[in-house]
Amino acid sequence: MEVLEKTAPATSHLSANANTCYLLNAVTDDARGVLGRMLQLVYKSNFELKNVSISETDINGLLLIGLKVLVPESLISNLARKIEKIIEVQEVICYPVSDRRQRTIAYYRLAKEALENDAYSFLQKYGATIVDVDKDTILVEKIGCKADIDELYQKLDNMHLLNFCSTGLNAHCF
Repeated sequence: MEVLEKTAPATSHLSANANTCYLLNAVTDDARGVLGRMLQLVYKSNFELKNVSISETDINGLLLIGLKVLVPESLISNLARKIEKIIEVQEVICYPVSDRRQRTIAYYRLAKEALENDAYSFLQKYGATIVDVDKDTILVEKIGCKADIDELYQKLDNMHLLNFCSTGLNAHCF
């Protein structure tokens, strides 16, 4: 089990029981019930689950399960150890959500008129990619940390932004 340190200093006004948002990445065997047992540990401890993601890996029979949870900093190692004791779990790595190694994929649907209003320069600046163009709209994809995703959203919000969605967090763990 690996728990990575916070990148931002803790503030003194937070109590010892204040919850911090963590991403727990577990490399597991592809077996029935693993996710259920992991979720039982989260809910049994009354932690708040914010997101679940499951991904196949390049190794046949292995999955990467990501849980985004609110946990007091003093209890995150304990939760990770409990998850790691599940027989099908091979490794657990914890990241504070503020960690910039985490990535999410965001999709922005814009009205075509957005390209006439300097949106294209924002897309280039933020490394976003146009992935689909139809008669009236443009679909833009951005892979990055939450801060970059949010910043691009703020720039595009007043420029014909029609829809927005993003995936759960992923972090480099292999």
